Amino acid sequence: LSNSKTERTFVTNSVAFAEAHGFKPVETAKKLKAGDRYYAVNKGKNVILFVMGKKPLTEGMNILGANIDSPRMDLKQKPIYEKDGLV
Repeated sequence: LSNSKTERTFVTNSVAFAEAHGFKPVETAKKLKAGDRYYAVNKGKNVILFVMGKKPLTEGMNILGANIDSPRMDLKQKPIYEKDGLV
């Protein structure tokens, strides 16, 4: 937790961990084959890791997903405002 306080730092740390364990950027793939390990990053805030299975994709796939939540508090500059007589 202390190393990944935002979504972006979590993604950066996840990519470093993945690369240390044999994952490569999916953009470098020419052809996917069984056992290949790849990752993809979306806008620096999402990351997906995947390992190509032995069977063709037409026979299905297993997906495991997780949400990145950051232990932080976002403070609004104007947390309370009045509009149309309502606060």
